[in-house]
Amino acid sequence: MNLVIVGYTAVFGSVSILKQKKEDLLDRFSNDYIEENISSFETIILYMDSIRNDIINHFQNNNISFFEPDKGGILAALWKFGEQEKIGFEYNLKSINIKQMSIELSDFYDINPYRLYSGAEILCLMSDDEYQDFVNKYYNDGKIDFIKCPIKIIGKTHNKKSRIRNDIETASFLIKYYQDELYKIIKK
Repeated sequence: MNLVIVGYTAVFGSVSILKQKKEDLLDRFSNDYIEENISSFETIILYMDSIRNDIINHFQNNNISFFEPDKGGILAALWKFGEQEKIGFEYNLKSINIKQMSIELSDFYDINPYRLYSGAEILCLMSDDEYQDFVNKYYNDGKIDFIKCPIKIIGKTHNKKSRIRNDIETASFLIKYYQDELYKIIKK
């Protein structure tokens, strides 16, 4: 089975940082650049909210397992999804849909963007045929805007319990970790 991500990761965390730490960020980014990115992230959130029910209904009607990430970022979500489904998998971190500003914010604050509050994406398991059917029905027919809500295969399940990152020279195992990086910057 394919491990698939629909949408962008780290969106909620990124927009929260941009809004709450704007004064700090003006040392590195222009006001216009910050405002453009706030608008972009808010557009993604609103768009995902408008299509989420259709996507979830499609998954439920087709018996496709899915998981909605939130606190702890996509890495915590991958762990929780693996536990929920009792599966192991290999995944490619570099394939995960993430906006450039999320990376830039993470560099600025020295945090891991893949452990930053998510919420504008859905993880799911799809066969090759289910994936192609979903892409044809929603993306090729124009029901989902690929720019606002991309879809990508980020990994494959296997018959072991391990969850392995496979896009680096030496295999790295996903570990259980739920601390959200957002709380290193913004107090609870």
